[in-house]
Amino acid sequence: MVALALGLSTDLYVVFAKVLASKAAALAGALVLFFGMWFGVTLTMRARRGRSGRAPRRRAEAHA
Repeated sequence: MVALALGLSTDLYVVFAKVLASKAAALAGALVLFFGMWFGVTLTMRARRGRSGRAPRRRAEAHA
């Protein structure tokens, strides 16, 4: 997960640096993406799973 966030953030940094010609804006965008992915994805996954931290169990349907 860390490698994915770092890779995408680095790619975004390069694109922003080339397009905006501003290293400060590029760094800000890269940091927003990194922390958004790091915390945003984990919080979303936790919210879907519930407070227990486990994946929800699927109920087996009885065949009639």
